[in-house]
Amino acid sequence: RDQPRSRGLGDVYKRQVKTPETAANIGLSILSSKFGEEFVDAQKPFRVYLLNGKVWMLQGNVADNKGSVILIQKFDGTILSIKK
Repeated sequence: RDQPRSRGLGDVYKRQVKTPETAANIGLSILSSKFGEEFVDAQKPFRVYLLNGKVWMLQGNVADNKGSVILIQKFDGTILSIKK
């Protein structure tokens, strides 16, 4: 009989968000589904920063730093925060 496979560190490694391009793709997809394409397009180009080597921050380009911000954990892709 088949046993359920345990989730080891190799599985977590596969979920890591390793590049700013991947972080941007994830963030833009979430923002688009949550707020709509038009809302996201109005904030392009987005900037991507890696904070303390642990969290990706995707920030919309709007005057007075009032653009959307999404925080994505690098280790496993967990969405930590979404700010419209």
